[in-house]
Amino acid sequence: MKKLLIIPILLLSLSLLAQANNASEEDGPRTIRSSFDKMLSKSNRYQDFKVVKITSLNGFIVEVQDSLDVNQKNYNKEVNAKKQLIAQVATLNDTIASKDTQLASLVSQRDNINTAGMSMDKNSFSTAMWLALIILIGLLVALFLRNKAIASSQKHIRNNLSEAEGELASVKKKALEREQELKREVQDYVNKIEAMGPPR
Repeated sequence: MKKLLIIPILLLSLSLLAQANNASEEDGPRTIRSSFDKMLSKSNRYQDFKVVKITSLNGFIVEVQDSLDVNQKNYNKEVNAKKQLIAQVATLNDTIASKDTQLASLVSQRDNINTAGMSMDKNSFSTAMWLALIILIGLLVALFLRNKAIASSQKHIRNNLSEAEGELASVKKKALEREQELKREVQDYVNKIEAMGPPR
């Protein structure tokens, strides 16, 4: 009896294996639609209905579920990839903003000069320095001319003083000579008076 049961089981398993091999050989990559069409073509008709074997229907459901699982995995991968791209874009935007800030700071440092605690544009600083230099040169020229004028005036005053001293010396000499002459004249008168004798 056991032998009689084994023979039909072997025949059934061999036929199932042959069908599975034929199905995999006939189809390349299978889609849900092609599996559905194949299931319908192998099913029987009963009036307006199709009679589908439970095994075919179960196989189709497994294929549909497998396709859905594959699609869900692909979708999840795409969602994760999109999230990663969004995160990368956000990171890159932050990096760009940081670089823009650093660039603005460097440009400001390049274009500005900090002097006496004040930040000044290089062009304004250059203009101010040239203006200060021109004012200093003008002051130096004015001081030089004034000093020259003072030196010339002092020289003129010294010359006048020398002349005045010369004239004073000459006047003193003449006054001394005149005094001596007057003394002589006075002495002469005194002598004459004495020579005349005392008054009577």
